[in-house]
Amino acid sequence: MILSNCTIFDGFKFLDGKYNIFIENRKIIDIKKYSKISDSIDVKGCFVVPGYIDLHTHGICGMDFSYSTDFEINNFFDSYIKRGTTSVYPTTVAMDINNIRTLLARYSKVKHPAFCGIHLEGPFLNPNKAGAHSKQFIIKPSIDEYIRMTDNYDNIVKRVTIACELDNNYALAYYLLKNKKLVSFGHTESSASDARKAFEAGYKLSTHHFNAMPVMHHRDVMITGAGLIDDSVSCEYIPDFYHVSKDMLKILFKCKKPENLVMVTDSISATEMPDGRYSLGGLQVNVKEGLVKDDSGTIAGSSITMAKGVYNMINAGFDPVTVLKSATSVPARLINLKYRGCIKSGYYADINLLDNNFKYLFTVSKGKRIN
Repeated sequence: MILSNCTIFDGFKFLDGKYNIFIENRKIIDIKKYSKISDSIDVKGCFVVPGYIDLHTHGICGMDFSYSTDFEINNFFDSYIKRGTTSVYPTTVAMDINNIRTLLARYSKVKHPAFCGIHLEGPFLNPNKAGAHSKQFIIKPSIDEYIRMTDNYDNIVKRVTIACELDNNYALAYYLLKNKKLVSFGHTESSASDARKAFEAGYKLSTHHFNAMPVMHHRDVMITGAGLIDDSVSCEYIPDFYHVSKDMLKILFKCKKPENLVMVTDSISATEMPDGRYSLGGLQVNVKEGLVKDDSGTIAGSSITMAKGVYNMINAGFDPVTVLKSATSVPARLINLKYRGCIKSGYYADINLLDNNFKYLFTVSKGKRIN
């Protein structure tokens, strides 16, 4: 396959001029300055960007990750690829440890090219900041409980969210880092001083920054503010403008360097579906005009895709390079995802085509055109 007449964002910057991208055996084998080639796909100058990487998602198209059947799993990942997300980290909620272990056992057999590993968002959360997570399944961070939960399937767990103030001497964080996991802080009420100790211990990414975190105060900015001003920390954000206002996102983008911003969806099964009642890890939630809430009125995930998030942010005036990096090369680097997140020779041919307004058109996944 050859894509010709491409305006390339390579994961870090826009390349000057137009290019042809040569794809063979699922990978990019060469990138050359544009010249007409008869058997190529002429994209007529459209933006060509790396496939999006979502480190935090619970579901899509009526399918809930926590309760997806074996029959649904391939459709589950296909649904992401058809909407521009070519690398997916399905995310748990706080639930019974035995159910999590069963879930991990099922996904340990998955060979789909979009499946990159599991993000455990529960159960090691602060019950005072549970959000939509069920408090009855929240437990204190513990190496023993983690081992009991992951059993023989630890290899597919790539990221764990923990309320860091409850991690005694950061024992679980150190254990996870030793085993090459991305350790995140979230659903937390940590002070700023305790947060700085956690950052030094290896907590390097927030989970949906601002959400399920304490409000910043002028005498203690808490973990929320500490994460904004510490250059060793990256911040995850949800681009639906429900979870975080545009003004607060502007503050986030002014505080953090582009290499420390990560876009995620936190999407649930209602994504790309009509308004109605849906499941989030077994919790029933209501969706109206794209806003997801549980019966108590708490926001409970989103109904946005990465492609719509990129479009939303750029068309709201945010810097296109920073936004696109946050959806591609930055998450790939943070979670150590090899050969994805960039348009470069030797990398997988996971590519999205966008129009001149950054609206999603179609995907090439591992060298195959999708939709």
